[in-house]
Amino acid sequence: MKTRAKRAALSAANKEVAVPKESSTDAEIPVDFLEESDVAADAPAEVSAKRAALSAANKEVAVSKESDTDVGIPVDFLEESGVAAEAPAEDSEQRFINVEAPSNDSAESTTTVNSLVENCKESGTTVGAPAKNNENVGTTEGAPAKNCEEGGTTERTPTNCENESPMCSEAADESAEGENITIEAFVDNRFRVISVSTQESVIVISDDEEAECTLGLGNSVLIIEDPSEKSMVEEKRSEELVLDEELAITFTRSGNVMPHARYDCTAHPFVRTEHDTSAPLENNANVCDQCYCYLCDKPALQCSYWTTASICHCNAHNKSIFWKSQRDAALAGILTIFDLDLTEIDADLRQGGFLLLTFVHELTIEYNKYLMGTRLPRDQIFPCTCVCHRGHARNTVPCPPCTLYHTEIILYSYTEVYKKVEEFLKRAENEKPKTAAVILLGIVKELVFHKEPPLAHQFGDPSSSLRSATPILLRKILGNLQKMLVLSGFPNTLCDKFIRFFQSLPLPPHCYCFSNCLNVLPWDDLFLITILLGQNITGQRTRKGKKEFLCEAVPVIQARVQKLEEEANYKHLVRYLKAVRCNDILPLQRLREKIPFYMCKYGNFPEAAQSLVQLKCASCTVNVKLSVAEFTLYLKMFRTESCPSGKHLTDQDEWTSLKGNVLKKGILIKLILRILFVNPALFESSKCWSTLIRTWCSSPVLGPKGQLEPIAYPEPNIDFQRSVMDIAFPILEELRRQTHVNLPQSFSVMPNEAELILIVRAFAQKLLFDPKPPASVLSIILAFGKNIWALRDLLEAITPRNDLVYQFTQKVADELCTQKETALQAWSLYGSQYVCDLIYTFLMHLNMLVRSVGFHMMDILIENFNMLPWSQQVAHFLQNKVSSSCIFFTPAERNELKKKIEVCQARR
Repeated sequence: MKTRAKRAALSAANKEVAVPKESSTDAEIPVDFLEESDVAADAPAEVSAKRAALSAANKEVAVSKESDTDVGIPVDFLEESGVAAEAPAEDSEQRFINVEAPSNDSAESTTTVNSLVENCKESGTTVGAPAKNNENVGTTEGAPAKNCEEGGTTERTPTNCENESPMCSEAADESAEGENITIEAFVDNRFRVISVSTQESVIVISDDEEAECTLGLGNSVLIIEDPSEKSMVEEKRSEELVLDEELAITFTRSGNVMPHARYDCTAHPFVRTEHDTSAPLENNANVCDQCYCYLCDKPALQCSYWTTASICHCNAHNKSIFWKSQRDAALAGILTIFDLDLTEIDADLRQGGFLLLTFVHELTIEYNKYLMGTRLPRDQIFPCTCVCHRGHARNTVPCPPCTLYHTEIILYSYTEVYKKVEEFLKRAENEKPKTAAVILLGIVKELVFHKEPPLAHQFGDPSSSLRSATPILLRKILGNLQKMLVLSGFPNTLCDKFIRFFQSLPLPPHCYCFSNCLNVLPWDDLFLITILLGQNITGQRTRKGKKEFLCEAVPVIQARVQKLEEEANYKHLVRYLKAVRCNDILPLQRLREKIPFYMCKYGNFPEAAQSLVQLKCASCTVNVKLSVAEFTLYLKMFRTESCPSGKHLTDQDEWTSLKGNVLKKGILIKLILRILFVNPALFESSKCWSTLIRTWCSSPVLGPKGQLEPIAYPEPNIDFQRSVMDIAFPILEELRRQTHVNLPQSFSVMPNEAELILIVRAFAQKLLFDPKPPASVLSIILAFGKNIWALRDLLEAITPRNDLVYQFTQKVADELCTQKETALQAWSLYGSQYVCDLIYTFLMHLNMLVRSVGFHMMDILIENFNMLPWSQQVAHFLQNKVSSSCIFFTPAERNELKKKIEVCQARR
């Protein structure tokens, strides 16, 4: 067996040719080769005998079909052939000799081989020739070689010898008991493999027809290996280990033992049990320096419960459900009340647990003080009215009937506990949502377990009584929690655990109303989604034969509105507000009042305008509750089809034009006048009327800073103005009763001018039939801008009433004295032609009171001549237009006009 192993190693190192696995035939020695090597030179009879002997030998050493083997020649056959020499010792080593025959002559080749055999006998070496190529190693060929056909030998290809299998050497061991010498050489231009026994017998068992196989060491090269050297396999393995010649190992050291749990310690065995806390099991108490406590998560030497009876931490391990739950409880701390997994606990939740522990400690101190109470005399709380304490007898000893009023009683005041909770609630508002949620739920848990002592008196302050203070606190806490569940975006699993924790609390009877407060629908609820998408506009559904409505608490509704506003999802917001219901209707109505604004935000101006008139809030429509500022904003939005950039209904510098549904002509004026008629506060406001006139005298396109740009309409002819004035009164009367009024055809010819005349007539009616004078008249006059013809219609409409004209003119004169800067700013904005037309309109009026307003304007123009460089142009205009046509002026008015014009012209 030792020889067999050595041969296998030498075979792998020298690439010895092997018989392939596919070979299943026994190898035989061809006769022609024996003849060439002078082994078969005798008579044919002798050849037949030798063949028979060879056949018998081949049967003994037949190659297995399952393995790759070399062919061995029996010793007795070699002895008969006269070639065998003295066999070497059993423990002799094999050697290989690579030989290439230089001559093609058979005789010379045989002589060379014989001489090599003689050398092998003397040195005990094995002769072999390594091949270059390594593909198709030594296959068994039945047809390629002639010798193979005749003698059935195994043919080996020299060009395919490098990847020889070690199985060849094992087969060679099986071929003979003694040691053999193998010679690989070129003979007659053929590659021969000769097996030589120790008895000097030489038989060629393989040849190669291919002559182009050359040996890598040149011609006639002889390589002899010293048997004392190590095997080639060991050398090859040693070479593979050396990856880099420059790599050097300077020193080595053993690895450090890293920190580990006790049950993973390799130094001390550990015994596992499911639940054993009575005492340490066997060697579980023994630890190394790196052992950690599984529960405390700190070194075992620092664990104070390592060997404590009934709570032995040394027996803890991760394969026990009991110990794992104990570890989770130890790591989660107070958060275990929420049934949270360790993977769900993050820094925010841990911070909430830490703050909650602090609060519970502080609250417990105050609650214990409340339970102890304060001892006070009864008469300090309930004064005694007995006659024995009246007058001089006030300090006398109480009489028997009033003795009860002078005994001590215990006073229980919950005020300090109430203050402590409110203090902590304010602190929780500054924390992150998860931290605040943990704190608030922990506070709820503490409050619901507070008990009121017997015979506790309730005073006027609600915070002094537990029964009245607890609902107040819970309403605040649960309202904040409801908003967090909507706004904070908690994972659904975390929300469910928070809700389940609250539902598991035993609420006292005076807090039963809060049982379902945290049953908040998540955003991905199917019922809520159908409402937001407009698939369900009523907010109700039938489930198991029962109708269900979307009814939510006020904090939840407010939170959803805030969330949708932040996301600018105004369509969903409008659908939600229309469908949702609430027990407290007033806060919901205040939110619904902004529905028209939300409609404007996504460009649905027609429906927004209709909502102002038709949408009911409580017992009235939205337009009844509009303020002056809201009316001004809505008017600007509808007129310019734009909205403020913010999410609140307030005037802003930035406005955004929206492309959506456009209001048809005539619809807006009817809606606006209808709002003014049904809202008394807006109807009486001069600012609303001045805003309405200014808006209609402005362009429907906003300026770069979101401001209204004034526009001047051409003055319609007198007939058109008269026709609109005649039908204005019945239209206004109809608008007082309803919104749906048909406007005549004249409003489609010149819509802007006709609508402006209708507004003027509406304001004139307000002046004629309202006993209260307007708060401001100058703003009305300046609101017309360059549309002086519309101002002229207003003056003509109020002329029939002298008292009204007097009030009007007197109000204008007073405001011109007190608000000169306002008038000068408007004049500077509109220019000289506007001032000329304005003064001319007042001076040419038939009423003397109205003409006095024109003279007053000229005085302001003269006083501020330096601020208005075009004052001389106004003077020239008045001289040419007014002086020649003032036939109805009184002499005093003519002299005054002449003097004022001269003053304006004289100033440079």
